Amino acid sequence: MSVLNGTSRRRRGRKPARSEVSIFLAPLVQYWAAIWRHAHYVIGGGVALYALSGITYVDANQAGIVLRLGAVTRVAGKPIVHPPGLLFALPRPFDSVLIIDVDRVSTITIDELSGPVLLNLANDAMRTTEPISLDPEQYGYLLTGDRNILHAQVIVRFKVRDPVDFALLTNDPSAFLRLAVLESTLRIAGETRLDDLLGGRRDLFSRAVSMEAQRRLDHIGVGLEIVSVEYEGLSPPASVTADFEAVQSAFIEAETKVRGARAYAATIVPNAKATAERSIATAAAAKDTLLAGARADHASFAALLKTYSDNPELVRHRLYRAGVEQALSSVAQLNFVPAPATDGYRGTRFSITPRRNEVAEVLLHETEQLPTVASSAEVSNDQVIVPPPDAAP
Repeated sequence: MSVLNGTSRRRRGRKPARSEVSIFLAPLVQYWAAIWRHAHYVIGGGVALYALSGITYVDANQAGIVLRLGAVTRVAGKPIVHPPGLLFALPRPFDSVLIIDVDRVSTITIDELSGPVLLNLANDAMRTTEPISLDPEQYGYLLTGDRNILHAQVIVRFKVRDPVDFALLTNDPSAFLRLAVLESTLRIAGETRLDDLLGGRRDLFSRAVSMEAQRRLDHIGVGLEIVSVEYEGLSPPASVTADFEAVQSAFIEAETKVRGARAYAATIVPNAKATAERSIATAAAAKDTLLAGARADHASFAALLKTYSDNPELVRHRLYRAGVEQALSSVAQLNFVPAPATDGYRGTRFSITPRRNEVAEVLLHETEQLPTVASSAEVSNDQVIVPPPDAAP
C-alpha cells in the first residue's frame, strides 16, 4: 500500500508528455505571437479597412444598386436605388455595388438600313461613281407604303430610366434597343408615303418610331428611355437618285410658288376687302343722301300741293316765274319789275341786262326766239312783259 502511494505521488508531480503535433507547431505559434506583439496595429487596421471596403461614393448623374448575396436589397418589396452620395454596404463577398449612369445620354448608330455605297472608280481623266446593285440579302432598305425603296442611317439617343431593369433583367439592353427601333422603323415606314418621308413630315415619322420602339422596350422591361430617333442620309437607291432629286426640285419649286401665291393673296385680299367696305360705305352714304333729298322733295311737293289746292292761280304764276328766271338767268341778269300801284297790268314784267360775251349773246338771241315768249311778250327798252301762263297767245 505504501508502495502504491509513493508511485502515485511520483506520477502527480511529473509533467505530462508533449505530442509531436504540439512540438511541430510550437515554433509557428511563437513566430505569430512575436508578429502580433509587434504588428497588431497593422493587422487591426487591415481588418478595419476590409470592414469599410463596402462604402462607395455615387457620383452625380449616377445611381447605386446593392446586391447582397446576389439579390437586390429591397425595402417593403421594392428595390433600393441609392441616389448620389455615400453608399454604405457590407464588404465582399457579402455585398457588391453596381454603379449605373442614369442621366447620361448615349448614342448608337444603326447601319442595317443604310444600303450599298457608291464605288469611287478612278481613271486617267476623272473620278466616276457607279452604284452597287441592290441585293436584298446583303443590303437593308425601307419599303414605304406606296412601294418605294429608301435607305437611311438611324441614330438613336437614349438614357437609363430604370437602373434595376437595365442592370439585371437583360444581358445586353442596347441589342434590344436596336431591334426595337429597327422593327418600329420598318413597320411605320410601310404605312407612310414616300413624299411624307422625304418632305415635311419626317419629324412626325421619327416621333412615331420613337413612341413605337419605347412601347416595345417597356413591354420587355429593358429599363431604357429613348430620347430621340434621327434618320441621316434618307434617300432612294443610288441608281434613281437623280430622278428623285428632280422630283424634289419640282416639289420645292411648287411649294415656293404656292407660298408666293398665298403671300400675294394675304396682301391683296385685305386690300380688296377694304376697298369693298369703302364702296359699301360710300353707297350707303349716297343712299342716305338721295333718300333724304327724295324725302325733302316729297315734303316740298306735298306742301306745294296743299298750297295749290288752296290757291291754284298763285301757284301757277310762281312756277311760271321761277321757270322764266331759271331759263334766262344763265345768259342775262333778270330783274322783276313790280306792277304800278294805279295802272296795273296783266302778266309778269321784268328787265333783262344782257351779259356782254359771245356765248351770252347767242343764248339771249335763242331765248328771244322762244315761241312762249316772243309770240306773246311785249318788249320795250329792255323790258319784257310776259303774259300770265293761262292767257291766250
